[in-house]
Amino acid sequence: MPIDRRPMATNGKPIPKLQELVDDLATTNRIGFLWLVLQVVCMAVVGYMIDWPAVLLAPLTSSVAIGLVVGQPIISILRLWTQNKKEIGALKETTRFGQYDKHRLLSIFQETVRRLGIPKPHPRVFITPDKTLNASSVRLGLLGLVRSLNGIYLNRQVLHRLTPDELQDLMGHELGHYSKYYLLNSRLMILSLTLGAMLGLLIGQWTGMSSFLSLILSAACASLLGKIDGSLWVSVGPKIEYLCDSYGSQASSVLTSINGLLKIGLEAEMQQQIQKHAILEARRGELSSQSVLQAVQQAIPFGSVSREELLKSVEREIAKRADRSKNVSLTGFLDYAWNSGTHAALDEELEAELQKLEILETLPRLAWEELLPSGTDSLFDEYTVGNLIELIMAQPNAPLFRLLTEIGLQYDYHPPFRDRILFLWYNRRDIEFTRTGW
Repeated sequence: MPIDRRPMATNGKPIPKLQELVDDLATTNRIGFLWLVLQVVCMAVVGYMIDWPAVLLAPLTSSVAIGLVVGQPIISILRLWTQNKKEIGALKETTRFGQYDKHRLLSIFQETVRRLGIPKPHPRVFITPDKTLNASSVRLGLLGLVRSLNGIYLNRQVLHRLTPDELQDLMGHELGHYSKYYLLNSRLMILSLTLGAMLGLLIGQWTGMSSFLSLILSAACASLLGKIDGSLWVSVGPKIEYLCDSYGSQASSVLTSINGLLKIGLEAEMQQQIQKHAILEARRGELSSQSVLQAVQQAIPFGSVSREELLKSVEREIAKRADRSKNVSLTGFLDYAWNSGTHAALDEELEAELQKLEILETLPRLAWEELLPSGTDSLFDEYTVGNLIELIMAQPNAPLFRLLTEIGLQYDYHPPFRDRILFLWYNRRDIEFTRTGW
């Protein structure tokens, strides 16, 4: 029997093979299909039990009953709808983000979909003013009702920090979420929402929406539906991230993907350090925790800056807000009076996070930056990336970055950066074969 020489992931299991993940996702979607069929059956049963004339006679009560069950996902969709975003094709001719204008962004995207063989119509590409080095994709599939939300979303910061190859890799990753590797249930969320709305109506009619029992039943119903849908995602979410990493590599290269992941990790690590600084400022009582966090977001610039420059920018913004807070106003008094409980809860949450961050700084971290080739603009090249892999495998318990998500102190469906890099490296031949055919 051949020996399995796969490297080990953080969870103690072998790094997965590419085809294994494809098969696992297919199995999960078959289970998800059965859940969708069950939802349709439940909708028919619940629909038969609802007194529809009564729904029309009491529209306000019916709306409340529906909102108690499906209000949260509806609010999430509305927030996405109102999010500040701009499609790249609608950008002005004079608009530039670092080295990119609308024509170069369109050219990079068109080359990405060509390399991946994605047929038309292609998804829309939006830019958001987010200052984190990240991106996302949205494909709700609500029978065309919210089609204008569907597309891939690039945070503006990536346009200031990533090279064209790295941007292409990121686009490929998000296109993987959009068009190839996804949960079937997430594309047919309309069924869950419809079933939830119908159950809300039925609960409202049974209880008259006049007792505490109706609230308990509505909350329990919403929680149950959310847990069923969420359980599928928890089990397969990390696998989808691996698959989308491989898809992005097919649009660029495994080396580009690894370098891009290292950039994203470094940015997240620096912002987490700045967050700790902000929490410490809040503890001194100069500002509320909420004000300090807002100051941090306002102070972070677009583009690449040193940690020292970023700290100075944050301190200047905090000082400005501290000066303004000294002026007692009716608005400030009312905010304190009505939202003191909210501020206190936020303070407790930040205090708990500060304790985690302090623990994090005592843990060992791989000194992978010492392996970087000197005199180049990129991180690792084809000759030195092997040294990074050897270092990761030699110290399996040390993370690449001091991040809460990297050591399990904060939940994230993304696998740790070290695991994602090992996955790409271990599966690089299969990825390259898929990309080139030989």
